[in-house]
Amino acid sequence: MARPDQNFTATVYHASPAARVAAPFDPVEAVAVVTAAVALFLVFASSLSGPLGIVVAQLVGAAVPLAWAAARRRSLAALGFGRPRLAPLAGAVLLGATFWYVNLQIARPLLDHFGRGELPSLERTVLAGDSSLMRLLAFALVPAVCEELLMRGVLARSLVPIGPRVAVVASALAFALFHLSAVRFAPTLLLGLVLATLAVRTGTIWASIVTHLLNNAMALLVSDGTLQPLANLIDRHPDAALAVAAVGSLAGIALGARSSAS
Repeated sequence: MARPDQNFTATVYHASPAARVAAPFDPVEAVAVVTAAVALFLVFASSLSGPLGIVVAQLVGAAVPLAWAAARRRSLAALGFGRPRLAPLAGAVLLGATFWYVNLQIARPLLDHFGRGELPSLERTVLAGDSSLMRLLAFALVPAVCEELLMRGVLARSLVPIGPRVAVVASALAFALFHLSAVRFAPTLLLGLVLATLAVRTGTIWASIVTHLLNNAMALLVSDGTLQPLANLIDRHPDAALAVAAVGSLAGIALGARSSAS
């Protein structure tokens, strides 16, 4: 079965001129902004606990690029919040609803071997004591907006003038390192490559926000039992579920990564 990252690499490196809006910052400035935002996030995340602490830390981190953009008289469109197009958004919905499972299966041998301590602990932390709505806010909606603003809106878009390859790979590496987990590095890196592809190809971060949001939400809702019927169906037919998810992911990438000129 084809891996979901095999069929989009040829297109991401040839984004149309119309998809290339002006970079918000020069590359060095962008790295400095991202570094400052991540440092503030880590300070607040280590000082606060629970989902509410994650929300506060994410919002504080996201305030850094917004404040810097305002000081430099950069518009929200320059940060990737330009007008979205319907086709990439539709592809992002399909991709977000399916890629979480494909990525999980690709990374499963590594996760099973090395994640025996970290993953159960992480799951207990995420699922302990809070409502599904609060968990979705803390681990899906807020990260989708704040992390996409930082990693794709600031970093990837600012690196595009150097080259789309650099923008995609560098922002995906930064995204994976940001999560501070050797066990989850590979699946987070792969997700980052997909999200950066969407941002570079479409010229906005809306498709990557939608994909990120649904990717996290699906994984969370399956884990906490909210989508138990879907979990049961996957358990009964794992091969068919993987085939459907892979086809959905490839279709979502193809549709979601359509450039603004296509």
